[in-house]
Amino acid sequence: MSASHVPAPNLGPALVALAARYLAFFRGPKLWVLLLAVGAALAGYVLLATEAPLDARLMFASGWLWVVFGLALSSTASSRLQLAVRRLQERGVLSRVPDSFIDDLKQRSAELAPLVGVALATPVTLMWVFFGRTPDSDLSAFGFLILVWLAGFCVGFVLARLTAFGAFIPPALADTESFLIEVKPGHIDGAAGLKPIGDYYLFQAVLTAIPCMHLGLWIALISTGTAPNLDRWLEPYIALLVVAMAFEIAAAGIPLWFFHREMAGQKQKLLLDADRLSHEVTDLEEQMAEGDLIREPTLSMIASKADRYHSIERMPTWPFDLSDWRKFAAGNLALVTPMFLEFVNTRVQDLNL
Repeated sequence: MSASHVPAPNLGPALVALAARYLAFFRGPKLWVLLLAVGAALAGYVLLATEAPLDARLMFASGWLWVVFGLALSSTASSRLQLAVRRLQERGVLSRVPDSFIDDLKQRSAELAPLVGVALATPVTLMWVFFGRTPDSDLSAFGFLILVWLAGFCVGFVLARLTAFGAFIPPALADTESFLIEVKPGHIDGAAGLKPIGDYYLFQAVLTAIPCMHLGLWIALISTGTAPNLDRWLEPYIALLVVAMAFEIAAAGIPLWFFHREMAGQKQKLLLDADRLSHEVTDLEEQMAEGDLIREPTLSMIASKADRYHSIERMPTWPFDLSDWRKFAAGNLALVTPMFLEFVNTRVQDLNL
């Protein structure tokens, strides 16, 4: 039934139902794409309407591109985490997981994310008022600041959501009545069976590194004089980079460190089993050499025990490939380098004075 054939008293609910039916198409990632497309169009209009320096406009435009890219990726975070947990369960690495585990994480993130979004968007908007340059007309300036606030809110919302998916994992998994982790030495994934969760938190690390990359790039450009009109933004951007890196540590560093400690603790216990296996292998070899045991079956037992021994000895204590971690650490070091160089430059200037 179309809205034109609905009696007047029921027209309101009918329109709501009709809108809900059509808007259902834009749920999930499609909704983010729609909102961000509208935001990008408004951002383009504001940028064209202002006579701000080119580097300032590029900084704003690049920030919006990072926001769009990050939101598109973050829309899959909860489903990725759910898949990682299910894969650990299928492998027998993670057991006794409550059915409501992912829903509880979503609920906690829903309570935290809007508050963090507002807490981040408000000071970022004030920074643009005091350190940036808004369009000359009141209407364009108001629209510009709304976009800045919206971008800050989206970034804060996503960072808080990812932090909730990370920081709430360790205390939950520490409760042995609800969770049980059992590493699998020699597992084919090369991470004692925990690679799915390691891959997920590396994904979160990449997501939370997006604002760090934007901030680090512009700090480097300002510090080297490539963006001469943005000198006033140097200290605010350094402060924002510190905040962004704190979110990165909370969303990825803390849970990865927890799994590292859990794997390292279980490996220490398994090493005692490895020592026992080495002693058994030595005994079997001596008995076989003395002719007390049949050679072929004994060799098979020795090979089996030796394989188990080596799988324990070689078991990693991080839930991912260490080469991936080195690349990520190198990227973060590159982000911190501009801050260090600026600190050294300031100290040198102070000494010269």
